[in-house]
Amino acid sequence: MRCFQSRGRKCRRALVCLFALFLSAARPLDRERILSEFHRDHSKVRYQFGACSNVKMDCSCFIQRLYAERFSKPIPRTTLTQTNWMKES
Repeated sequence: MRCFQSRGRKCRRALVCLFALFLSAARPLDRERILSEFHRDHSKVRYQFGACSNVKMDCSCFIQRLYAERFSKPIPRTTLTQTNWMKES
């Protein structure tokens, strides 16, 4: 997914948020497998700022879907709300 190649500040912040949440949500042995499988399942999805569909999505959508699909844990949609949510958790 192009999000990982993006140099945008929002994308980097979202990825930091992802890993902080991810580290607390999964057991150490499962983390790599879960993230690898999820990335593989979404590797054909194109990056588009503000998008959240099966065809195009942005970083915060990627993070939101990871938690919804792999952990059944709803998290906010936007980078700002995800960051604030993480600070409150």
